[in-house]
Amino acid sequence: MSPADFLYAGLLFFSVAFGQVVKINGSPEKRRLISTSLGVVIIIFVGGFGCFHAIVAGVVNALIIGFIDPSICHIASFIWGFGYIAFFRTCHFIGLPMPSPYSNAVQLLLTLKMVGIAFEVHDTDKRKRNIPSDEEEKAKHLLKCKYQDIHVSVVDIICYSFCYIGILTGPYYKYRTYHDMLHNSNAKNIDTIVPLWRRIRVLPLYFLPYLIGSQFFSLDYIRRGDLFADPFWFRLLYMAALSFIFRLRFYCGWILAECGCMTAGLGAYPAVTKPRCGAGPTDFEAFEECYEMAPEGIAYNFETIHNIDEYGCETAVTNRRKMHHWNKSVQYWLSSNIYKRLTLVKSGALKVAITMTVSAFWHGIHPGYFFSFLFVPLNLMAEDLMAAAFQHHAAPTQQKVFDWTAYFINVRFFEYMAMGFMLLTYKDTMAYWSSIYFCGHILVVILIIIGLLCQPKRSKKPKDERVSEEAKKKL
Repeated sequence: MSPADFLYAGLLFFSVAFGQVVKINGSPEKRRLISTSLGVVIIIFVGGFGCFHAIVAGVVNALIIGFIDPSICHIASFIWGFGYIAFFRTCHFIGLPMPSPYSNAVQLLLTLKMVGIAFEVHDTDKRKRNIPSDEEEKAKHLLKCKYQDIHVSVVDIICYSFCYIGILTGPYYKYRTYHDMLHNSNAKNIDTIVPLWRRIRVLPLYFLPYLIGSQFFSLDYIRRGDLFADPFWFRLLYMAALSFIFRLRFYCGWILAECGCMTAGLGAYPAVTKPRCGAGPTDFEAFEECYEMAPEGIAYNFETIHNIDEYGCETAVTNRRKMHHWNKSVQYWLSSNIYKRLTLVKSGALKVAITMTVSAFWHGIHPGYFFSFLFVPLNLMAEDLMAAAFQHHAAPTQQKVFDWTAYFINVRFFEYMAMGFMLLTYKDTMAYWSSIYFCGHILVVILIIIGLLCQPKRSKKPKDERVSEEAKKKL
């Protein structure tokens, strides 16, 4: 482990322990003051001069949201947030000190929170202006407003932006989730110990293999060029090993980050409200009804901040499904604030490409990020075409064969894509990919072509007849 890893781990363990201090302070004002103060201390401690960037970005964004009309504040915030992160990563070219990796981690999560709260303000304003006339629909709409709308001051925005929870590693959480944590009068009845134990007990299963594997496999072996003298099969094996270690590292960090949320009570919602990662509760009628029972009888869960599903990542047949389990809160942010907002773009593939470009830019300006994330649309296209050609109408046995084959190939695609994410530079990424003859790109193109050529012929029967036949089959 590097010194940076030790510092990250230490701060994460500290956040887990400190969460109880936030939870037991019953006053929302005290909770807000404590969580914001610690966040500022962490930013200054790990960032040094880099804390200047976070403070400037956060305060200016709060002023943008506070004083610009809600109908356009989300656009202004997006331009400011992503514009500033570009400046942040290039400021050393104009003589300013290069920000540390810790400052970069802070800026990443701060950008999501800054832009995310602007979208929440915009959506609140939009819901106010679009109340349905139908009484039944109006009742549902007002219930959603009750549990989703936010009303914030500049101070509220600043406190949320600099809250210590998730400030280095995530997960991303909405302002409304933060607000609900501060104002949860039932916090003392929320069991955090049992969920914490269930989540943290698997940590050694990931940490020990990571600790051992990182001693034998390193990126420096590739950067020095030593790997290129090894056989082709070993270069592929090295990629698989590095990708596995890469995933284990993130599993450890994100599990600890989730535990830090749990001890503070962040993201705790009644299970009957069907919370989803990032979004929070989705069944607002159940939310309204659940507090009619005794407070101590409410069963809570922490799905809102459940950022990583390791089992789902490792067993997902397709990379589309794998992405749903990986860094779920950021996936939620990208989906709700980028993908779903591209209403003028009709092509799903183009929407995915734009979303992946935003994700790459958010991660950093290194070419490796763009190489990795722009491989995703090709991968998803190949998955969809091959499934339509060979899986959807296959017999059960053939479907099992297809699933196992797809699983093997898509794990290799994920490993191949991850090399750009890890190596970062154009030179190192191209050097490695060329050493394995760009096999990932060649294979994905071959699969796309095969999928296109083998698409099943569409039935020439009228649509009504086809629907009727499908209904009969189901019966």
